[in-house]
Amino acid sequence: MGYRLTITGEGTTIQLDRRVVKSIIVNAATAGTAFAKTNITATMIVTGKLLSNKEGLEEVETEKLFQWSLIPPEAADSYRNVVAEVTAEGRMTRKIYFPNAFIVDYTEKYVDIEGVGEFTLVMRQKLDSVSDVKSESGMPADDFIR
Repeated sequence: MGYRLTITGEGTTIQLDRRVVKSIIVNAATAGTAFAKTNITATMIVTGKLLSNKEGLEEVETEKLFQWSLIPPEAADSYRNVVAEVTAEGRMTRKIYFPNAFIVDYTEKYVDIEGVGEFTLVMRQKLDSVSDVKSESGMPADDFIR
């Protein structure tokens, strides 16, 4: 299985591929206390490896995640366009678009397992634009994420 995560904002692009991304979880939910379908939240959780400097540019990309997490909510750049791609057997299993996402939680854990640690990124689509979340599937995957 292969993954690619692309995040674009005001003059900034973050690209993480299968060397970094370990898992992607997408969730659409209504509050557990709701008696009818109410506000839907769309959440994406990405886990991945923090790589050492010898690995190339990926450590710079994960540093950009950390910097994005610290942008105050009133700043326009706190909301970004996120595209997550998942492939299996040379086919795109799912391509998910969160066009107005913000970080709910970002965690770095430094462990001596692989690389220098791992991160968990929790993003949510802005509530008033949940209807803009889209997904595609079944198309051929490019070589970048196989």
